[in-house]
Amino acid sequence: MHIVEKEPFDPKKHPAIAQADQSIRAFGIEFQSRYGVLSELRALINAVETWLPRGLFWHIGAICFDSKGGSVLVSLKERDGDLTDLARQIATVLKRHLGDRCSGVFVEDCREQIIADGRGA
Repeated sequence: MHIVEKEPFDPKKHPAIAQADQSIRAFGIEFQSRYGVLSELRALINAVETWLPRGLFWHIGAICFDSKGGSVLVSLKERDGDLTDLARQIATVLKRHLGDRCSGVFVEDCREQIIADGRGA
């Protein structure tokens, strides 16, 4: 009897998960997944569409799900004024609704500085 050892799961190589396109644009936001995992993209889009008020997601330029690190990075569009409170709200809402899928949600401003951290939300 020949025993075939299964290779460990690698999302970069799995044909049902790896996609040619690693991003989708919806609601004016670029949704990205590190390895193009469709379930991650669906979860991000669903969380934004269902739970994030339009007044908040209007400020978002991109959301990236880091499959390897298990975190979500939200990049805000350039806007006038302090966006820290808005960034905290975004991080809290997304962490609450993606919590079982990710370890943290981080929000960065247009200068790529982290201004909110949703790990403890």
